Amino acid sequence: MKIVFFYTGGHEAHMKMASKITNKIVKLSIKNLILFRNYDILFIEGAFILPMLLKKIRIINKKARLIILFSDPRLYYLNKGLEFNVSRNKIRKYNPLKLRLARAMIKEIDAAICTSKFEAELLRSLNKKARIRIVNPFVSKGRYNKLKKLKPNLGSKNIIFIANGPDYYYKGLDLLIKSFSKVKNLFPDLKLYILGKWKVKKKWKMKGVYFEGQRKIIPYLEKQSLCVHLGRGEAFGVSVLECMLAGIPVIVSNKTGIKEIIEKVRKSFIVDLNEKEIIKKIKEHFKLTLKQKKYLSNRFRKEAERFDEDKSLEE
Repeated sequence: MKIVFFYTGGHEAHMKMASKITNKIVKLSIKNLILFRNYDILFIEGAFILPMLLKKIRIINKKARLIILFSDPRLYYLNKGLEFNVSRNKIRKYNPLKLRLARAMIKEIDAAICTSKFEAELLRSLNKKARIRIVNPFVSKGRYNKLKKLKPNLGSKNIIFIANGPDYYYKGLDLLIKSFSKVKNLFPDLKLYILGKWKVKKKWKMKGVYFEGQRKIIPYLEKQSLCVHLGRGEAFGVSVLECMLAGIPVIVSNKTGIKEIIEKVRKSFIVDLNEKEIIKKIKEHFKLTLKQKKYLSNRFRKEAERFDEDKSLEE
């Protein structure tokens, strides 16, 4: 059986996953889709509209099976009828014609690998027949052992958020900063460290919020007491998993894929996208004793230890 993997973003974990099943790994383009049109399985990172259209008009062999790897906000946005406008740096309604086409084409895919149960549920609401396999991401081998040995500063009043822009809506950055500003009124020494590449809005600039850019995460994780990720449609959240492995308790929204891992540690750390609930949960965490925080730290770390690279790739 001939298998080819087409990458779009080329995420490190996806490339490693693909390399376990094929040595044919190429960038997604019309040229390459035509070049490999007679392969048995076309395994594709995220994109599905173009490949499905080419199959519909018989440029791609009609017997070829298209398997899509879903690990980004597109399924959430398709369900909501929304999209992020990069040029204007804001969320907007999906173009009606584009939305109709996308929803029609997603019904035609043969199978999918989803990075969480949450992502699989989003897909199932759009496609009732596709075969779905859930495969969680992993912490890369290079970071795994370093994070396991790390000792966070659980007694601090520091919060960390790790993600790259520009899509602040998908990552919930706007809601995080808004919630943080309210909690800071109760804890004046509270600090929020944001790692990743962002186009910083003027209203996000406030005392206690630090946009640090793209940095090595280890030195920052050592300073933290809490990680908060309020994603809207976050497929999984590897950065959250890394924080867990570092022994940092995490609060996530109920619209993130990693919630299925969090609930095994403490279900109450999964919150609705509700500002009052988020503020209440952050306040509760900082009122815990150091002993209680250490207990949580150990539990989060132990749960994250399952996600090492070798085991995940074998799966």
